Amino acid sequence: MTPADIPSFLPLADAASYLGEAANPFMGAMFLGSMFLHLAEAGVAYVMSRSYGLDYETSFAWMLQTLGYGMFSLQYLLFPDSRYMQRIDADNLDLSSYNLIDYLEGF
Repeated sequence: MTPADIPSFLPLADAASYLGEAANPFMGAMFLGSMFLHLAEAGVAYVMSRSYGLDYETSFAWMLQTLGYGMFSLQYLLFPDSRYMQRIDADNLDLSSYNLIDYLEGF
């Protein structure tokens, strides 16, 4: 695939084609750098999930998920006690007084 093969209907296709032709070594370095960062994220996800005591299969699943979704997946392992990752006690869950507007105003 060459920079000229990028479909023109894609967002920023012209800029990507130009950078691919005019700054090919730079774009190659950007590609390798981003690939390294995504692989490092996946490795961190595996190590973090193992540190939480998860088994090998679940840790491998976290690693694959983080490889695909990046930081959006990794945040649940890095910040398990943040306000966005609160555990819900399903047995004592009372939705009768739940008001979404009041809940969102707390943010």
